[in-house]
Amino acid sequence: MLRLAATPAPRRTAVTRVGATTRALLDTLDRTPALVVGPTFDILVWNPVAARLMGDLEARPAHERNLLWQVFCCPVASAARNRPLQDTVGADLVAGLRAYHADRPDDAVLAALVAGMSEQSPVFRRHWHLGRAAPPGQTEPGRETTLLHAAS
Repeated sequence: MLRLAATPAPRRTAVTRVGATTRALLDTLDRTPALVVGPTFDILVWNPVAARLMGDLEARPAHERNLLWQVFCCPVASAARNRPLQDTVGADLVAGLRAYHADRPDDAVLAALVAGMSEQSPVFRRHWHLGRAAPPGQTEPGRETTLLHAAS
């Protein structure tokens, strides 16, 4: 309605730091991989179980600590055997990024992320051009996803 009234929507501040309480909560999840991500799916903090699943995230360059990169560009996750992941979880992430982008059409950092991902991954580019926008997790509630780990 704010767009129809030509009133700018209030800007939400992007989360870039995670508090001690959230970190402590992650540490209690000792049997479940858990991540905290920002609005563009940057992985901000993770628990040890997630680190065992995803490898040493701390040692990776910042652009690789992003769920989009993990799904579409990581050699393990983007391997042909994990292609269904790109068309389920990946499509959901892209729809979430597009929904976030809708409120920030002039955000240069966000535009650079989309351009970089589009250049690196034809599957990301295909999902982006479909134009679907939805909050993450809203497209197929209750969907089960299987990721084949590199060690399997």
